[in-house]
Amino acid sequence: MLGKTSSTILRLLQFLFAACVLGLSINAVRWQYYHRAPATNGYAAFVGAYGCLTALLGLHALHSTSIAGYLVIGWDLMAALFFFVDGVAMAIGLHGADCSDGNVYSTWGNSLISGGCVLRQQLDRYQCGFFAISDVEHRCRLARADMVLLWLGWVASLVAAGFSMHRARKDKKDAAAVVAAA
Repeated sequence: MLGKTSSTILRLLQFLFAACVLGLSINAVRWQYYHRAPATNGYAAFVGAYGCLTALLGLHALHSTSIAGYLVIGWDLMAALFFFVDGVAMAIGLHGADCSDGNVYSTWGNSLISGGCVLRQQLDRYQCGFFAISDVEHRCRLARADMVLLWLGWVASLVAAGFSMHRARKDKKDAAAVVAAA
């Protein structure tokens, strides 16, 4: 039987993953130096905020009867969809970026990591929005962590939707039993 304790722990994990996605994504948007931040990073910030709201709504629904179960299921499924879409977009955008010291030069031009690049005609080279190679390595690790947390948020949202469906079915049976007993 799925109890309130396991559902509460799941919702707290869902909130933790979403809050980390939100923080990392805002950080990624802020390190953009040239041009606009990639849409993937901005969308990830939205997904993190939506995931936080979904987890809080789910926590409230566990301890209140004022929120319909199917509303929570809908929010969970939408959160799962959002996490999935941005997880795929982030994986494609990073396209297997290797964050090790020796491979930094192969990832410096990645738009999710570099902070934007512009061609400097007078220098005849590209200038990107980072100041040291260690910045690229650090940003690469943060972007990969963001991607992993998006996938963990997707799993947590799917499991939370399953828990919500189970609870809605149980509540429906309990309501039918009360009506039959009356």
